[in-house]
Formats: sequence, structure tokens, C-alpha cells
Amino acid sequence: MKIKEIKTVEDTASQIKESLQLHLEAMANDGEEMPKAKGISQHISDGVFKEGEIAVEYFITEVEIAVPQHA
Repeated sequence: MKIKEIKTVEDTASQIKESLQLHLEAMANDGEEMPKAKGISQHISDGVFKEGEIAVEYFITEVEIAVPQHA
């Protein structure tokens, strides 16, 4: 994958989507179990994010990707 300068939120989301897709394809090819999607509330419960900090300290977006099947 070529590294490029990202200038917009849309470019950022596109790069995230491409990176996740490639990572999940590699996991599927290696026979690894696919991770389950979690919502923000679950990440707060797990202590990954703190309530009220999310909008200030983190860029959070959602991208739709196709989850590959195990090879």
C-alpha cells in the first residue's frame, strides 16, 4: 500500500476503510477469527474511552467494510 498525504476527513475515512479491509483479508488468509464489532458504549464500558472525552480527544468515524470469509 502506498503511503500518501491525507488532507480531508473523507480521505482519512477512505484510508481507514482500505487499511481495515487489507488487515481483515490477511487475517482471513491466515485462518484467524474475525473480531466482533463494538459500539462506542462498549468501548466506554471496557475503559478504552472515558465518557465525555470522546468528542474532545478522539476522531471517531464509522466505515462499512466487507468481512472476508476464512480461506
